[in-house]
Amino acid sequence: IWHGLNNDLTIRKADGQVAVVIPIPFPTEGVSFSADGRRVAIIGENLVRLADAQHGKTIAQRQLPHLGLAVAFANHADALA
Repeated sequence: IWHGLNNDLTIRKADGQVAVVIPIPFPTEGVSFSADGRRVAIIGENLVRLADAQHGKTIAQRQLPHLGLAVAFANHADALA
């Protein structure tokens, strides 16, 4: 379970306890979790960030040539669409 508040992405456990808070320095337009739940992709403005969903550590971040509104993991989970 996740929700964005004050440009933070809060991931909660099934019982409602906070699992991790990922600071996001840009307005968030979309979030997608990998099928195994280990990674989370966050998109907003012209940036996309890939983070470890358990620890919140940024794995990669890319600037896009255009406004990003949605993000999803490809079927094989090693690429974003």
